[in-house]
Amino acid sequence: MSRFALILATFLVVAGIPLAGLATVNAQTVPTPTLSVTVFGETVGSRQVFAPDQILIPQVPIQLVVTFHNNDTVMDHSFTMNDVNGTVHPNTGILSPGQNATVTLTVITMTQVSFNGTTYTPEAGPSGILFYCIPHRGTGIVGQGMVGQIILSMAALAIAGLVVGIVWFSILTMIVAVQVLQGIEDAAADSYMAIFMGMVFLLLAVALDVYRKEFMPDELIHKIRRPKIVLHLAFR
Repeated sequence: MSRFALILATFLVVAGIPLAGLATVNAQTVPTPTLSVTVFGETVGSRQVFAPDQILIPQVPIQLVVTFHNNDTVMDHSFTMNDVNGTVHPNTGILSPGQNATVTLTVITMTQVSFNGTTYTPEAGPSGILFYCIPHRGTGIVGQGMVGQIILSMAALAIAGLVVGIVWFSILTMIVAVQVLQGIEDAAADSYMAIFMGMVFLLLAVALDVYRKEFMPDELIHKIRRPKIVLHLAFR
């Protein structure tokens, strides 16, 4: 058991050092990612709506490039956001049917946005950051006017929670390993280490699967496959 604990502790330490260093380097060198989305303003039945009315962002901070297109045939629309004091910040202006405009902002956190060098607290909706159409905001309540929200994807929150679990069970595994190396061992030490390590690999597998499904492009769509070469042999 002591030899196994020594090998396990060495492996976790050696594996953890480059990962910690990589996280530090990434935090210092990786630029803020950019997400580009297109939002349409249109009339459905008798209601003026955004399509889509939710902009899902995978993480914060993130630079958000919103291209707003007035897809209506009669009504004028805008893509507008306020701060908590009611001051207009990102705003396409009122667009006639067929017109479009683009605004770029940085969502630093879900309570802090930067636009044109100004950082402010945005007006909040029920689940995220509120945006609206000036002529058709109405009451400003989601579902009762032409309003929408910027929402942090639950997949990002799920991955963050899974990472916390991975770190926690890794720490527990290290504690048991250190105790074994120091001669503080009980009959259940093997079981504890097996359970903790099993949880580490289980949570890691789930986190990688969520990341693959939510954030990685579908290779079957984006990858150009080489044509297959099929040899046809005549039967004799």
